[in-house]
Amino acid sequence: MAAPRFFGARAGALYGFRVARHGGAWAWTTADGGGSWSRPVRLPTEGVPAVSFGDRNHWYATAGRRLWASSNAGTTWTELPPLPTEYWQVPIQFTDARHGFALVSAATPNRCLAGASCPAPRLHSRLLRTDNGGLTWRPITTSPP
Repeated sequence: MAAPRFFGARAGALYGFRVARHGGAWAWTTADGGGSWSRPVRLPTEGVPAVSFGDRNHWYATAGRRLWASSNAGTTWTELPPLPTEYWQVPIQFTDARHGFALVSAATPNRCLAGASCPAPRLHSRLLRTDNGGLTWRPITTSPP
């Protein structure tokens, strides 16, 4: 279960996984500062999702390159265009309903001769940003450490 995200003193949400009879990824909400939690809402993916709550109503879930958005606290979900094709997605974080970030990574395979010992593939990561609720993404240029 992820740490809860609060949108002020009382309203918040969190997500996690249920392994019993109704497995999968689920989200819960609170309106009383965590004193009680709602019935869970099922997230739109069976994969291991990354979830971000932009605000109390705007939620985002992703698994791999697939991305979904909800504007009604998870009641319904819309699949958005996938993240850039050459990358697989790791975490996402939305700061509000429109602005978010995704850390995406791709592995470059090493070319080796048959039977030779090969080093592990190289991993390349990029930070992407959206200003329109995940409809489009653009890379953020960063400097190496």
